[in-house]
Amino acid sequence: MRTNSPVKGLLKFSLQSSSGNFAIAMLVCLALGVALLVTGNATVYTFFVTVTITFPPMFFMMGSAGGGNSSKWERFRISMPVRRKDVIASNYLGVILTSLVGLPIFLVFSGLSVFLHADLTDLITSTALYEFTRFFCVALFTASIFYPLVNTIGGNKGEGLLMVCMLGGVGFILGVSWIGGRAELSESFVSILTITVSIAIYLISFVATQKIYAKRDF
Repeated sequence: MRTNSPVKGLLKFSLQSSSGNFAIAMLVCLALGVALLVTGNATVYTFFVTVTITFPPMFFMMGSAGGGNSSKWERFRISMPVRRKDVIASNYLGVILTSLVGLPIFLVFSGLSVFLHADLTDLITSTALYEFTRFFCVALFTASIFYPLVNTIGGNKGEGLLMVCMLGGVGFILGVSWIGGRAELSESFVSILTITVSIAIYLISFVATQKIYAKRDF
């Protein structure tokens, strides 16, 4: 997925289109981070990790699909002087970038929590990388299902479709974790396996979606 000027322009356009929802996602992440600092609660930590890593890319996916105005959005987008494959490249690149947006928030609040709450030290230091990897893979897997489907059946009901795809992403991660547990694999090996499979599926989905989008009528 080479980053050229058309892709950068489309990516910027998609981010601007979802900026309102994206700002809400960031505020929710910050609020949960503050709640974690105040409470030092393990359950709050779980919610914090989940939201910080998954909310930004989910809102980006919804914005890049045009929300409830998918047909008008796509007709406008392909009227721009860009290739159709650049449109898809910008979507897939955007998911990766927005998944990483929450990383600084995750690191800062997790680090402060370790400093403020000694009882969270073992939990955070032993699971931080594993949890980030898991939810990053949820975002990748969700996008891998969502973009081919939304470009096949249309995005007028994209919100519901995205939720179904996200449940599929969560199911995928839980399934890999279950298999790893049954096989008595180490946590680090399960993490490497999860991200390797997720990236492979993501790349396959990218190629498939480019072909679907190239044949799509608007």
